[in-house]
Amino acid sequence: MFLSIILNNEAGSGHAQHSWRIVEAELNRRKINYELKVSKYSGHAEKLAFQSASKATLDTVIVVIGGDGTLHEVVNGLLKNRRTLPYEVPVGYVPSGSGNDFATALKMSTDPLTALNDILELTESTEINVGYYEESMHHEKGFFVNNIGVGFDAAIVSRANSANSKKTLNKLHLGSLSYIFSILSVLFSQDSFQLMVHNKSQHDIYQDAFLVTTSNHPYFGGGVPILPNATVHDPNLELIVIERHNWLILLWIALFIPSGKHLNSHWVHHYKSSSIRLTTTTLEFGQSDGEEMGSRFFDLEMNTVKYPFWIKANI
Repeated sequence: MFLSIILNNEAGSGHAQHSWRIVEAELNRRKINYELKVSKYSGHAEKLAFQSASKATLDTVIVVIGGDGTLHEVVNGLLKNRRTLPYEVPVGYVPSGSGNDFATALKMSTDPLTALNDILELTESTEINVGYYEESMHHEKGFFVNNIGVGFDAAIVSRANSANSKKTLNKLHLGSLSYIFSILSVLFSQDSFQLMVHNKSQHDIYQDAFLVTTSNHPYFGGGVPILPNATVHDPNLELIVIERHNWLILLWIALFIPSGKHLNSHWVHHYKSSSIRLTTTTLEFGQSDGEEMGSRFFDLEMNTVKYPFWIKANI
């Protein structure tokens, strides 16, 4: 086995750097062959993944040490270039981010030594469904391992990333606080919007959409089970649309999310389908696996594709 490791030192407010020190010591102790590539800017891991896969041998595993954003970039680097690569190089993962929703969904260990041992002990890959989207307004295509959102959650990501305090909080290993501050800010400033949902032969229009998330598994926002029945082993995607009428109703819905009873609310709408299309008529923020898509009109069509992962999935 040869490990091509892609590391994002900044992930998890520096937690990935700590994970790497543990992983490096164990690899050297066990005399495992590996190379290290360090992601230095947004989008760099996508390029590094393509480089690793281009020269990979049959025993190569690309191992991500970082968070959901780093994993997102690596998977996009592989799947966007799927037709030009000699074969599909499986992806291993040492979860080291702040949210780790993908790891939570697959019940993976977030202990770096345990995660590494799981990778080294495996003898074959597991095919997992990954989300795929086409956004026709901007002629954009991409993949997501967790979810793609329009509205509230995406506005939080945008606000947190633009906050002046973010760099300071990250240096203090308190990066999650920037998201808490952003949630409170966006909750009272984000307007509802018109949304059209196309689900095979079904077409629905919502005048007061607020949170719109299409997911590949139950979790978003650092372990919130927004779609409790979704799974990476099902080729269907799940969509949740939460309407905003007042903040008290939103609070009531939020209180029921841990139990899954929020799906029974009159203001919550749930879809499950192999293909989902979303259209907005106003400029809205979007996010894919926590990565900003900017503020734009959306015409999104989504489905899933399979890709091999070198991970121990406990579901």
